[in-house]
Amino acid sequence: MTSLPQDELARLVGKVAADRDRDAFARLFDHFAPRINGYLQRLGLEAGLAEDLAQEVMAVLWHKAHLFDPKKSSLATW
Repeated sequence: MTSLPQDELARLVGKVAADRDRDAFARLFDHFAPRINGYLQRLGLEAGLAEDLAQEVMAVLWHKAHLFDPKKSSLATW
């Protein structure tokens, strides 16, 4: 699991929003997907369902990256 500072996360989501940058998305995926998956499993979801939902969340990030505003929240909160 990678750990990235908030300004780097905001920069990466900006690249996804502006350019559909797959490398930037891959870095975001590597950062957030394991955290989302683990959180959902700690809530009691079965591992396969937690993984599916984590992937759905990341798909939403891909499609709605242009809506993120780093002045209003951190990417993790958004």
